[in-house]
Amino acid sequence: MTTMPEFLQEVFHSLEEHIAVVDEDGTILAVNDAWRRFAVANGAPPPVRVAEGANYFDACLAGEADGEDGAQAALSGMQTVSAGKAPAFKLEYPCPAPDAQRWLLLHVTPLKNAPGKVVAAHIDITQRKRLENRMAYLAEHDPLTGLYNRRRFFKAFELALAHAQRYGRPGAVLLLDLDRFKQVNDTHGHAAGDAHLKALGQALRDQMRATDTLARLGGDEFAVLLPEVDESQARRAAQRARRAVAACQPPSSGDLRITCSVGGALYPHGALSHQD
Repeated sequence: MTTMPEFLQEVFHSLEEHIAVVDEDGTILAVNDAWRRFAVANGAPPPVRVAEGANYFDACLAGEADGEDGAQAALSGMQTVSAGKAPAFKLEYPCPAPDAQRWLLLHVTPLKNAPGKVVAAHIDITQRKRLENRMAYLAEHDPLTGLYNRRRFFKAFELALAHAQRYGRPGAVLLLDLDRFKQVNDTHGHAAGDAHLKALGQALRDQMRATDTLARLGGDEFAVLLPEVDESQARRAAQRARRAVAACQPPSSGDLRITCSVGGALYPHGALSHQD
């Protein structure tokens, strides 16, 4: 490979992306300073993973790009690009790091004036992936309690209802409404109210089966989806929920006692009487 002019060398090493020039056999022909810094910071013993002449896949992807499958996908994509069968190749993969897992985007493009050789650029997309994961989490979870939200609850109920109708296995839905919770906010402030809701969410979760779905619908309203239960089992679950609420009281509540009203219904048909 022709040596780059000095000013291009400076540009090459000033880029924040981790860049390597690789031939069709996977041999590293050149890497920039960002590549070396990242490799060393993430535990790559020099010169095995950072030097020219090392094998790209042994050095950088084996065991990192989502295991062997990821490494094989990267190898296949790079070979396709180097053979001129594709204009480019992209792969997102997790990369273990000493502090926390990071995500990289591998973008492979051919060198037009050097057949068989490609440029492999790694772009750190950790912040983007964390934001995507956070947005996906918030789409289905209540940000205060960590329980499922209304949207996720009704999605789970639709699936459970379809399952019950097809296989004839009934279930139940419980709705919980806290009594006198407003007084917690009025007396102790909203921070105390939020803390109590978080504690209460955990207390209710502890009373549920792994197969149950517990959600905060909003405010002081909760719902529980109980798949494959009969009426007596649903009533016992309602009693456990009431006891959990009664046992979980705000600190320094004095004479204020939080209880809950529970109503329920069997599905795909039927009803439970109101539980005070």
